[in-house]
Amino acid sequence: EYGSLKALLSIAAIMPGLMSLSLNSAFTRYFFEHDEDRAMNKFVSTHFWFIVIWSFFVALISTAALSGRAVTKLDLYWWPFLPLAFASPMLQQVSLIGLSHAQMRMKVKWISTVTMVTFVISALTNALLLVSLGYGLLAPLFGALVQSLLLALVYVIVLLRAGLISFTIDWPILKRSLLFSLPLVPNILSGWIAGLSDRLLLVYFKSKAVVGIYSVGYQTGRMIARVYEAVFRVYMPVFWNRFVKDEKAGVQELKKFIGFYFWLVFGAAFFLSLFSPDIIGLFSDKAFHSAWIITPVVAFAYFFAGLYKPFVAILSYHNKTWLITVFALSQAILNVILNVIFIPIYGSFAAAWTTMASFIVHTVCLYIAAKRLSQLTLPWKNILCSVLVGLLSLLLWFFISKMVMGWGYRLMGKFIVLVFAFVVSRLLPVYES
Repeated sequence: EYGSLKALLSIAAIMPGLMSLSLNSAFTRYFFEHDEDRAMNKFVSTHFWFIVIWSFFVALISTAALSGRAVTKLDLYWWPFLPLAFASPMLQQVSLIGLSHAQMRMKVKWISTVTMVTFVISALTNALLLVSLGYGLLAPLFGALVQSLLLALVYVIVLLRAGLISFTIDWPILKRSLLFSLPLVPNILSGWIAGLSDRLLLVYFKSKAVVGIYSVGYQTGRMIARVYEAVFRVYMPVFWNRFVKDEKAGVQELKKFIGFYFWLVFGAAFFLSLFSPDIIGLFSDKAFHSAWIITPVVAFAYFFAGLYKPFVAILSYHNKTWLITVFALSQAILNVILNVIFIPIYGSFAAAWTTMASFIVHTVCLYIAAKRLSQLTLPWKNILCSVLVGLLSLLLWFFISKMVMGWGYRLMGKFIVLVFAFVVSRLLPVYES
C-alpha cells in the first residue's frame, strides 16, 4: 500500500511545475524592481491571478485526461485518488505568490510558524483518518489537502489585507515574467524525472513492495533538501538585492557564503548518514528497517543537488534560464538511461546511485557555466577543510564501530564522532566569517 501511495504521489509531483510554469522564479527575479505600492500591487496581482486560473485549468484537464488505466498498475481507482492527489498541488499554487512575497520580505519566523501550525493540523487529520476511521491510503491525501487549503487561505488573506491583490492582470508584466520562466519549466519536469521517476521504474521492473522500502530510505535521505531550501529561502532575497546593486561585490560575498553553505550541507548529510539506521529503526516498522542502506547515498546525492543552488541563481540573474533547462534535461536523460540499465539488475540500490551520479554531473555543468558568466571561483581551501573533517570523522567512526557492540554503545560512539567533527571544524578554516 505504501508503495502504491508513493508511486501515485510521484505522478502528482509533476503538477506544481505544470501549474506554476515557474512564475515564482520570475517573481523573485523582478521583485526589487517594483518598490512603489501601486507597482507592487500590479506585480503581485498579475502573477497571482494567472497562476490561480492556469493551475485550476491544468488540474481539471489532468484529472479528466487520466483514465482508470493510468492507476491500474498501482491497484488504485481513478476516483477519488487522482482528484485528491491533484487538488493539493492546485491549492499550493494559490498560496505560492503569498509565500514568495513573504520570503522576499524576509518574514522567516512568520513563514515557519504558519507552516508548522498547518503541518500539525494536517498530521492530526491524517492520524485521525488513518488510525481511528480506517481511511487507509486516502488518509494522507486528505491530510495534504487540509494543509494546502489552510496555507492558501492564510496567504490570500495576508495579501488582501496588505492591499496587494486586485482584479487586474498587467500583460507586459506577465509577458516579461513568462519569457523568463517558461524556459525553466522543462527544468522542473526534468527534476521530476531525475528525482521521482525511479519509483515508477521500480514498480515496472520490480514490485510495489520494493518501492515502499526504497521510498522510506529515499525520503529520509532527502531531508537534506529541507536544510538547503531553508537556507536559500533566507539567502535569495539577500542575493538578488546585492547583485542588482553591485554584481562584483555580490560575487565576492557569494564566494564566502558558498564556503559556509558547503560546510553546513555536507555536515547535515554526514549526520543523517551516520544516524540513518537509528532514525529509520525508530520511526518505521521492522519491514522497512533495511531501507537505511539507501539513505546515505540519497543524502549525499541531495548534498550535490544543493550545491548547484548558487550557480542557478547566477544564471538566472543573467537571464540564462534556457541554459539551466539544457543542463537539467541532460541530467534527466542521463538518470533515466542509467535507471533503465541498472534497476533491472541491482534494484533500488541502483536507483539511489544513479540519482547521485546525475546530480554530480548536473552541478559540475552549472558551476562551469556560472564561472564563465560571473568569474566566480570556489573557496577551495574551505571546501577541502570540510571534506577533511568528514574523512577524519568517518575514520574515527570506523575504529569505534569495531570496538563497541550493542545499540546503546554504538549510539554513544556516534555522538562522540559528532563532537569530534564539531571541534575539528572550529579548528580548521571550514568557512570565512
